[in-house]
Amino acid sequence: MFFKSSSVVSEDEQNEMVFYAALEIDFYRMLGLAALETVLFFFALAVGLKVVRSFWFHKKLSSTNDVLSGVLLSNFGKLLVIPAIIWGQSHSAIYMWLTRIFLLTSNVQAFKVICSCSHLAALTFILCVYTVQYGGMHVIQIIDWT
Repeated sequence: MFFKSSSVVSEDEQNEMVFYAALEIDFYRMLGLAALETVLFFFALAVGLKVVRSFWFHKKLSSTNDVLSGVLLSNFGKLLVIPAIIWGQSHSAIYMWLTRIFLLTSNVQAFKVICSCSHLAALTFILCVYTVQYGGMHVIQIIDWT
């Protein structure tokens, strides 16, 4: 009798378990998309450095590892998203745009310092990398929706 009553799960509990399972699946999906976005960014950065080196081989550029490490450190501004979620600002377009602008400026500054180039050259290069990243993520989202 005891075992029979403990194994009975109410319909509300089953609905709640399904809800939490769906949230967990969505969390892992979003985590995978964020990881893919980061990998795509650094892949575009590395390929862009190889292309720049092939055209401007007369200039001494920093090693690819140094540039990737510096830009990786400048990406810690993404941690600003955590307070946005805690304070309930995750749906605020202004906060998200400010975070993106902060990331762009920190990436440009890191690239400028490591590669010893002008602000305009660093901005152009990083904007091209972001364009490839967002274009690739847009294609992935289109594929995911179909």
